[in-house]
Amino acid sequence: MFFEFRSLDNRVLAKPIFFGSGGIGTLDPERLKIAAQTLCDVFGLVSLHPHQEEAGRNILRGVSTFLDVPTGGGKTLAFWYALFYHWQPGNTSKECQKIVLVVGPLVGLLEAQAKTLNAKHIPAAAITSKSQNLEQLLTDLGDNKFRVGLVGPEMALSTQFHEKVLNNILFTDNIITLVIDEAHCICEWGGDDFRPEYRKIVQLAARLPTGTPILAATATAPQDVIKDIMRYLDLPEDIARVQVSNEKLNVSLAVRILQHEPDSFADLLVLFPEDFKEPGDFLQTLIYVNGRQDAEKIQDFLRDNTPQGIDIKIFEFYHKEIDDERKHIIQDGLNDGTMRGVPATDALGLGMDFRVILRVILWMRPRTFLSLIQKIGRCVRDHSERGEAVLYITKAMYARCCVELDIMRREEEDDSSESESEAEEEDGGQADRDAAATVQDASEEEEEPPAKRRKRSKHTMSALERRDRRYLLEYIVTQGCRRVPWDKFFGNKYKKTIALVGGTNLKTGRKEKSSPELEEAVREELEVVRKQIVADHYPIRTSSPGNVLLADAIVDTLAKRARLITSVETLLQQTRWGQAPRFGHLVVEAIEEVVLRFPDHAKAARELEAAERTQRTLDAAASKELREHLVLVFDGCYQAVSEEYEPVLPPARKGRKPKKPRQICQLFKQLPRRNIHPRYYEQITEPISMSNIKTLSQSRLTIRRSTLSCGLAPSFRQCEAIQRARVTDLQRR
Repeated sequence: MFFEFRSLDNRVLAKPIFFGSGGIGTLDPERLKIAAQTLCDVFGLVSLHPHQEEAGRNILRGVSTFLDVPTGGGKTLAFWYALFYHWQPGNTSKECQKIVLVVGPLVGLLEAQAKTLNAKHIPAAAITSKSQNLEQLLTDLGDNKFRVGLVGPEMALSTQFHEKVLNNILFTDNIITLVIDEAHCICEWGGDDFRPEYRKIVQLAARLPTGTPILAATATAPQDVIKDIMRYLDLPEDIARVQVSNEKLNVSLAVRILQHEPDSFADLLVLFPEDFKEPGDFLQTLIYVNGRQDAEKIQDFLRDNTPQGIDIKIFEFYHKEIDDERKHIIQDGLNDGTMRGVPATDALGLGMDFRVILRVILWMRPRTFLSLIQKIGRCVRDHSERGEAVLYITKAMYARCCVELDIMRREEEDDSSESESEAEEEDGGQADRDAAATVQDASEEEEEPPAKRRKRSKHTMSALERRDRRYLLEYIVTQGCRRVPWDKFFGNKYKKTIALVGGTNLKTGRKEKSSPELEEAVREELEVVRKQIVADHYPIRTSSPGNVLLADAIVDTLAKRARLITSVETLLQQTRWGQAPRFGHLVVEAIEEVVLRFPDHAKAARELEAAERTQRTLDAAASKELREHLVLVFDGCYQAVSEEYEPVLPPARKGRKPKKPRQICQLFKQLPRRNIHPRYYEQITEPISMSNIKTLSQSRLTIRRSTLSCGLAPSFRQCEAIQRARVTDLQRR
């Protein structure tokens, strides 16, 4: 078949190329570059990670690939890379209408992905048994009307799907890859999400055209689980692998022993901040439990301890028994930040993109180590932020884990020993330790004899389960870094790491929200700017890529935080927008013009109050400084008046005593008499005598207020000026 490829502005990119079955012989560098750039434009990124491009190029070459990327590593973008090599949003050329078929484990996840893709002008359909117009959707998928089809394993293996989709030549001629998302669900020990139906996906692969590459993707799988997955998918062991370390260096890891009764949940009080005045003060938290009842009880505990004035609905429990509407409300609340704490079972999390979770709590020991790591992986998907993951267990369970790990280590030593007698001696020691652990854990039911349990578990526990249990125990009881068992379990030492080129400038903390009027005005203005960008830079496009260049989600974020946007740098602190370096200045200018029309009166009042508070502080400091200076002047004046004497003259006659020296300023130690000097009192109605200067200078009371003859009451500072003038006049005299 011969295809012609065009760019976003409808330019021919390359001459027609022949594509053989199963892949492309030679990849066009220019088209690869455009595919990567278009992906970045559509999903608001600056650039793709190397592992995303490597996986996508393998698919284009027809090479089946196992994609092992950590949570938040962007594995989903690799699904669409091959599609964007052939097609871009708005391209209606018949030869470019390729299809990506995705098989996923959860209906909700498939529907969410389809919704996201359609919002970005990528025709997609999530087809499940609950879908409305199921027959029509299957027919449309078979007729090549969607670029992405998302189905569950049951639907993919159904007779309807086989008849209406797989038997349609339009579908089989244009499918470019089969994506198996969350591939760890195939393996029984791949976590809490095991799906037996997933093991039959190999039947779907057999029905597709020969050479159709398979992209199996997961975020959490060690080497033994990966081998198990490939065995069920009938893939060769030397399949291409794109593996990235799943270590999360930005998440602190801890195991805490309960200090209170488990049923009281009192240990969770530390989750509440000391200064809890608004919902945003509570770090967004997922609390994973092992049962529905615990989820509901923890919700009640959190609500009971919520301060008055804060809506208790920021805490909601989540498990599979709640209705779909409530599930969507909680998921949306986690995405927009209104939901602050969610106690949940394993039903919450698989494949869901909650980017703002800063804390993950695990209440009691999880079933497997994989389950533990999967839950921790949902904490802070943004590698530039920091989070914490804490496992709470009882003291008795911690002791049991210590004993169980010791038993497993000794069993491994026994297996490597050729002496049966030594092995029997170890049995006695192990039985003693098992018995001790049973006594310590009084809350658990009586079990069968430890030795029998050990021998039975040794034969019934699979190698995968045994290895998983060993690392779970090591993670719990280790006194060293908990990243060591994590990295060993997944072989992170031999995997690639995600390089953060330049990082991200997203600013954390509280966000100043726009008023509803300002938010609406900014949103309308940004829509105008978006249309103008399309008109200026993509005039030939028949389909508007406005939502591709500036997504609605980014517009909403900018509208809500309009007052914080003052430059391209501050714009990048509030949202991820790949086109900000190119068009950011236009958006900033538009937002600033709108903000000027909506003065922030509340902010102005806060600034005025702060300015007045600062002025009062300055006035108080100035008044204190003036008083200190006046005290020095007063003391000096008093000393000058009281210690200045006339010189002592010798007596006029012999035998007489010398006269006592007379103070020169004695006249001014007292105020002049009112009847003799009335004009003095016309100027100063309440004068202060020199005899009181010393007392007043040492007193911490306010200086007595003096008033002018005009009758006006002067301020405190005017009074001090009057007193200073008096002192100066006295010194002059």
